[in-house]
Amino acid sequence: MRTNPLLFRPVVLVAFLTLVVSCATVDRMETAQYERAEQFLAKYTGPLIHHAVSSPQWLNDVQLLYKTRSDEGENYFVANAVTSEKTLAFDTSRLIDVLNAQLNTDITREKFYSYPLRVVDEDTVSIHIQKQIFHCDFVQYLCALYQFSDPKVEQISPDGKKTDLTFTLKRNDLNKAIKLIKSNKKKVKYKSISSDKKVSKVSIVGAGMITTPGVTYKMFRSLAQEKINI
Repeated sequence: MRTNPLLFRPVVLVAFLTLVVSCATVDRMETAQYERAEQFLAKYTGPLIHHAVSSPQWLNDVQLLYKTRSDEGENYFVANAVTSEKTLAFDTSRLIDVLNAQLNTDITREKFYSYPLRVVDEDTVSIHIQKQIFHCDFVQYLCALYQFSDPKVEQISPDGKKTDLTFTLKRNDLNKAIKLIKSNKKKVKYKSISSDKKVSKVSIVGAGMITTPGVTYKMFRSLAQEKINI
């Protein structure tokens, strides 16, 4: 029995049109939807990925600070590019205790690692907590609330009961500042005042300071070559 191929052409045409219409109805994701998906992807898959390096920052010409996750949890490490040695950057629990005493709060280890951390110099990092920026020396474990006005607070070392406060100001204003503090002893409630006129403050100012490695090292090396006590 012979069949006429023309009888099948409408069927093929209908099937083709149906396929085109079906494909046209597929939803397209907008750019904002992709960005939102990426945010959630990092949030939920990040804790499952071990030994991945994040937040790498140079402390100096040879030392790299970075964060990574292992079976014991997250930690900050310092890797030496010359010797290939890796060590813990700081005692996280001790640094958290200092911040908790100062803020009178309860920062958990998990929450600490969610705060943005940036390198200030070889021994200091800035930590952004509750809309405040703290500069923390992770060698001496001293933290200071970063001030943008002078005089600048240099160190605050809390133990939960008292505070050591150090700041710098112009030598000509020293006697005036001491007199002002003494006249407000009932309000300030300090134990003692000590001062030193034979001190100079050196600052490096410029764009890209945080992301440019080795600047602090070069400054201290230059001072040391001139036998200037730091």
